[in-house]
Amino acid sequence: MDNTFNYESYYISMYVNSNPIKPISDQYTRKEVKRHRDNFHHSIVRFLEYCNSNGEIMLKITNICERFGFQRRRFYDLATILQAFGILQKENLDMVKWVGMGQIIPTLEKVIHERGIGTADSSNISTIFPSVQKLLMSSIAVDFTLLFITQRRQKLNIQETASFFARDNGRFKSTLCKLYQIVYILIELGIVERRNTPNEVYLADRYFNYFCNQPVKQPFPIPITVQKVASFPIPYLSRSNDPFDSIFCIESSYGIDIDPDFILSE
Repeated sequence: MDNTFNYESYYISMYVNSNPIKPISDQYTRKEVKRHRDNFHHSIVRFLEYCNSNGEIMLKITNICERFGFQRRRFYDLATILQAFGILQKENLDMVKWVGMGQIIPTLEKVIHERGIGTADSSNISTIFPSVQKLLMSSIAVDFTLLFITQRRQKLNIQETASFFARDNGRFKSTLCKLYQIVYILIELGIVERRNTPNEVYLADRYFNYFCNQPVKQPFPIPITVQKVASFPIPYLSRSNDPFDSIFCIESSYGIDIDPDFILSE
């Protein structure tokens, strides 16, 4: 019996098959998943190409969604992560400023300095990454990226990392859901990469070489290894070729706290 945690099956069982009004077949679900995922991907690509070619510019969120075909909720997710890495700045209720992808490294360096990572006072990774009850995309996105750096590891398992982040708050499922949303966007931004194993991602060479291969005065401590999480008895309804498809099976996430900075006027 295969007890592997299947993310698409979990979402279908929680949100699609539980809807007595609108039952959806696996075939229809996969078709819709592909459509939503392709649309989001192409919207991000077009948006990034436009911004990167125009330098620092002011952008109206309403116009962004219309021009690049974003669902407003999806753009909030993207904008929240862009802001977390200093790429985007919120100016007012419906206006943002594009600053540039070059802000990723300075923003991470600032967070590393503020948290004292790499110093004698940061000897416990559990202190650097506390298990919090409120799950915000901005915080998890930065923490996930810093976890590569603090452990001097280029590869992380998403499921194990979710277990580590949720070790004290009992919100593994919510954390895992949120982490998959975040990692998908980090991949689109080129911060992390997918290679061979579906549940594993790599810190992009550019950032790994910058933060982890340069000599440092004191090596970052690696006091623990992220614990492997046990398999879950989730109903196995269909076999997904790609666990990231799960985030496009529903329009909203399970048990997720929404970042207040990008809940703007409709």
